[in-house]
Amino acid sequence: MSLDDSILLEDDGLYMPEVGFWSKIKHQKVGYYCDLFASSMKRKWDYRVYIDLFASAGKCRVKNTNEVILGSPLLAMSVGAPFDKYVFCEEEPVSMDALKKRVQLYFNDKRCAFISGNTNENAKKVIDTLPVFD
Repeated sequence: MSLDDSILLEDDGLYMPEVGFWSKIKHQKVGYYCDLFASSMKRKWDYRVYIDLFASAGKCRVKNTNEVILGSPLLAMSVGAPFDKYVFCEEEPVSMDALKKRVQLYFNDKRCAFISGNTNENAKKVIDTLPVFD
């Protein structure tokens, strides 16, 4: 699915945590590296999995502004050479609920696993979502 960035950057009425202004730069770099990795490895590896251990809600609002920016999950799903699978971990129920709804709304064609709860306590669940190769 190809989405117009303006649609993704709109306030969709779902929960968005507030982040500091520096998060814009951080998220730009995350998006850049996701795209760089996904495109450069698409012909080298048979299967690529994006794992986000602290996924949050998928969108954020820059503190003291009305600016909406994409969080790492939606950035990773927006790359030109999509990953084969996405694994999202999030401890906060309100963030996980918003993320699931956004994935369904914007990226319902992607293969995703959602793991709720403390990432450190759910390491086995994360590993269990990964493909097994012989």
